[in-house]
Formats: sequence, C-alpha cells, structure tokens
Amino acid sequence: MKNQFILTFGASLDVNLIPALSNQYKSLFEAFLGFSEKDKREIVDKLKLSPLVFACYTNDTLFANEYYRMYMQRFTKTPVRLYFEERIRHFSGNRLFIESEEDQKIREFFEAAFYHACASNYVGIARLILLDNKLFLNDLEKVINKGFRLACENGNVETAGCICERTLDLGIEKFNTKSLIKLTHPETQEVFKINAIAFANYKSNTKLFIKLLPYHNLLGFNFFKFLENNYQYFTKLCNEGKIDMAKALLKYLESEGYSTREILVSSNFQSFYHAYESGNYEKADWLIALAKKCKLNVSEALSSYLDDVHDAEIFFSGNLEALEWFLKTVENEHSIDYIEFVRTYLSAHGDLRYELAKHSNNPALIEFVENLMSEYCRFKATKDNAKTRGNYRASEDKNEFTLKELTC
Repeated sequence: MKNQFILTFGASLDVNLIPALSNQYKSLFEAFLGFSEKDKREIVDKLKLSPLVFACYTNDTLFANEYYRMYMQRFTKTPVRLYFEERIRHFSGNRLFIESEEDQKIREFFEAAFYHACASNYVGIARLILLDNKLFLNDLEKVINKGFRLACENGNVETAGCICERTLDLGIEKFNTKSLIKLTHPETQEVFKINAIAFANYKSNTKLFIKLLPYHNLLGFNFFKFLENNYQYFTKLCNEGKIDMAKALLKYLESEGYSTREILVSSNFQSFYHAYESGNYEKADWLIALAKKCKLNVSEALSSYLDDVHDAEIFFSGNLEALEWFLKTVENEHSIDYIEFVRTYLSAHGDLRYELAKHSNNPALIEFVENLMSEYCRFKATKDNAKTRGNYRASEDKNEFTLKELTC
C-alpha cells in the first residue's frame, strides 16, 4: 500500500494540480492519515514536497507543522527572498524583483493549500500558513480576502474567526472591497455584494454572525455608526424570526456599552407587535420579559396596541389563539385593568354581532366574544359602582348583558 501510494503520487504530483488532486484523490489523502510516522517519513523522502500536500489536504496539523517549518526555513534563506526583504525596507510596496521558480512553486502551493483549508474548515492549517506574513509577498491581502470569503461562503465559523484574528495581528486594519461576498438575487438574477456580517444574517448562520460581530471594523462595516442611524436592525432580526441573532446582538452591544433599553424604546415595540401578529408567542413573551427587565412601561405598550388597525384585522380574522394569548398576557401582567380592557376591546368597533358577521362569519369567534362578554358582565354585576361607569342592565333570565347594552 505504501509503495503504491508513492507510485500514484510520484508520477502525477504537480503544485498546479493540487486543487484538482484534493477532490480526485480524496480517498488517498485520507489514507495518508493511516500511515505510521515512520511510513510518513519514508513517503516524505520519496515525494519531496508532496508530504506537505498530504498534511495540508488531510488536516493533519501536527505533521503539517513539522514540514511547514522545514520548507519555510529553506524558502526564507533563498538569495531572492533576502534580496526582496532588503528592497522592501527601502521601497515599500515595490514589486521590482525576480522570484525564483522554486520560490514561486512553494508560494503557489501554500496559496492553494490555504484556500483549500479555508473552504474545508481546516482552521489549524489556515492558521499555520498565515504564521509567516511575508510568505505571500505583496499579495498577502489578496490571499487573505479570498480565503476569508471561502470560509464564510462555506459556513466555516472557526476558520473565518481565525483569519480575522490573524489579519489584525498582521497589522491589516480593514479588509478591502475584495472581501465582499457575491450573491445573486433570486428573482432579478442581479449580482450584488454584501459584507460578511450581512451575509451571515442572509444565510441565518447565527454562529458566524456572532463570531464576526467583534470584527465589524475590519470587515469595512462600522456597525456602531450603522446602529446610531438605524436601531431598527434589532427589530429586523426579530421580525425575521432570528431570535438567537437578536439575543447575540444585544449581548454584544451591552458589552460595548450600548443600552438595551434604548434599542427597545427606539423600536417602539414593533418587534412585539410583529411577534403577536405572526403568532410567534414565544418571541413575544421574550420581548415582554426583556422590556420589563429594562423597566419599560409594558402596560403602555399593550394599551397603545388597542388603537392599532392591525389588531382589529386580527380580531375579525378569527385568530382565536392570538386573541386568547393577548388577553391572557394582559391579565398575567396585571399591568392593565383586565375588565376595563375587555370592555374597551369589545366596544371599540360598535355592534360586534354585525361586525363579526360582516367580516368573518365565524361562529366560533362569535361564541368566543359572547363568552368574553358574559365574563365581563358577571364581573360588573357584582360591582356597586357599576351604574356610574355606564348603562348596564342585567338580563332577567341570565346574569349577562346583550351586545347592544354593552356597547351603548
């Protein structure tokens, strides 16, 4: 097996074919991991540069580390490299130098291996290759940008984070526009570019979103400036149902000194209303709890919603689940006089028998309303001051009121 392995790769190995080899000989790359350290070293002697190929393309970080250092030591001692380093000190950015064929071959190998590592989430290999910031000469940013895009596009969170961290260590403060990720609009087929944070949101990749937030300046996206002009980003995440992202955003912003209370106030409870309207009661409950934690007036928010036309639309659509949840929430919070709330709710749109018949013709909803009215009227009938609050008259047969009497 070992000899066959050497014969297979010895005749065909070419740095320019590395990307193709990674797919064509995937099983053999994986088989390389099964060899003993002694056999690996024998293969090294026979195939020269190829052991590092195997190491990088099989995510064998320890083996790669050993041979990476060996080849880099040889690479950094070449006269051309020393000459270039001398010139770069005097002419920063000047590329007037001649690269030897051997230098070029090694550099091209590492570039291809780096891209493969980024696409495959080989975070150890990617970090290893970026250890030498002079390896890619003046193409360093180009290589990093492409590798970063590959990591993000493939959802490789740890590798994307590693590249951001290492990029800052290398003194690069901001990715250029080449780090933007291309997308095609599903309807118009128009190609557009977005930054990596927006891409993570677009793909609903919460882990990538969380990992990249601290690097927003590096990614060319001044997140804080964006927030100051548009606090609705939090609302947008909530309305898209991306609660984990919204929670992560608030946690990160809190760590940076931003006020969750201010963000909630700026959203004017729109996220809560959207959650209620879409039937996402778990999200609505979370937002109410968050608002209470921030000492916001939940009562006022719930009360103001009574005047919203959308509420009437939901009411007349027959969404009993939404109605029951909303009323239960009001009652549980004890933030509003529940009975007065029910009366306001029922009488806000005139004769509900007519309205319900007109808008929904839903017998279940009519029964729901009548039961709610009965509950309201039974409560009011026990109050001494009932007459001072309106014209209530109990039925002689039942302890309830008619719709006409309730809404007059």
